[in-house]
Amino acid sequence: MTRKRRQNRRNISEMSISFLDVISCGFGAIVLLLLIAKTVDSSFLQTEKDPTLSSIPVIQKKLFEIRGEINVLKETLKYKEIQFQDARKEVGQRLADEFVKPLVDKIDKEKREKELEKEKEDTDNKNNNND
Repeated sequence: MTRKRRQNRRNISEMSISFLDVISCGFGAIVLLLLIAKTVDSSFLQTEKDPTLSSIPVIQKKLFEIRGEINVLKETLKYKEIQFQDARKEVGQRLADEFVKPLVDKIDKEKREKELEKEKEDTDNKNNNND
């Protein structure tokens, strides 16, 4: 029986890691990691950051200003296009008044003269036929 007891004790003693041992080792590892993390100089980490990251708010502000200016320029462009269309119509009307209207008046005058001549001929022909 002594042999059996020795074998039982050996088996138990070889595999005797308890749950509390595992938990306490894990807790110790976490505490150790936290202590190491706190001792690292945080200014070292900040100096390695990209310098453009600190200027992002400034760049965003400029972007918003530029977008605002673009909107103002778009509105100004629309207003100028309307003014251009109005000026174009006015120029077209002036050209019509200065060049086309006199030509139309001249054509109308010539038509009236031809009509008068035709009426005169018609009356002459009637008078000749009555004689």
